Amino acid sequence: MIADAALRLFRARGFDAVTVDEVAQAAQVSKKTVFNYYPTKEDLLFPKVDRREAMLVDALAAVGPELSLVESFRQLCLEHSRLIQRLRRDTEQGEQSVFEMIQQHPALRRKLHENDARLTRRVAEGLAALSGRPVEDPVVVTVAETLLAAQRALYRGLRRRVAAGGTDEAIAADYRRDVDRVFGLLAHGLNTADAFAGSALSGNALAGTASAGTVSAGTVAVGFVQAGDAFAPRPGIRAGGEEVAAVPPADGRLRTDQTR
Repeated sequence: MIADAALRLFRARGFDAVTVDEVAQAAQVSKKTVFNYYPTKEDLLFPKVDRREAMLVDALAAVGPELSLVESFRQLCLEHSRLIQRLRRDTEQGEQSVFEMIQQHPALRRKLHENDARLTRRVAEGLAALSGRPVEDPVVVTVAETLLAAQRALYRGLRRRVAAGGTDEAIAADYRRDVDRVFGLLAHGLNTADAFAGSALSGNALAGTASAGTVSAGTVAVGFVQAGDAFAPRPGIRAGGEEVAAVPPADGRLRTDQTR
């Protein structure tokens, strides 16, 4: 593969020292072919961004009466456990990880941020289509960014676990617990009794001081998990002094109705 040939060269000589001509020669293709698949040299280090986007779209498409939004993304993140052996090979060979290479190079960091923005926009578009809200709606954007941030944090945690050592089975079990903890928190909102038990953030500390127009301390926090009420406050929450009730979905899809 072109990207594999490029990565070997980048690891051996550094990103700046390698030309696209050299990548083409190592991959036994023409320079034009390289650019047909990878519009810029930086794209060579992000060969799976299209696949990742497709997986995100599939996760959104799966949301319905039988599968909540957060559960769909939880299942997507669980699939990262299949990467353990690949991450272990990189660690055992003492090779610089792609993540480390990216963090050390300004142009690659910019490309990473561009890709993250692209994926966030794609998820936000999917959420907007499901909910009927504008793609720029703050709730839509917040949910999209949160889901992708959870995915990134879990992947980086998996990398650290592999680097620390242990059997594949033990690492996978710990990773599954991490996934369940993260998505359990997303499923029930930040103001849960046990999310940060024993710390300064336990209990109602996350809710802050109640004020007009905000969810008051001591109420159930708004989660965004269940298909059907993902963007509607749960019953019993007061916003701006008025009780807001979620409208039960007729079809199990995400709904935008907030009051009745």
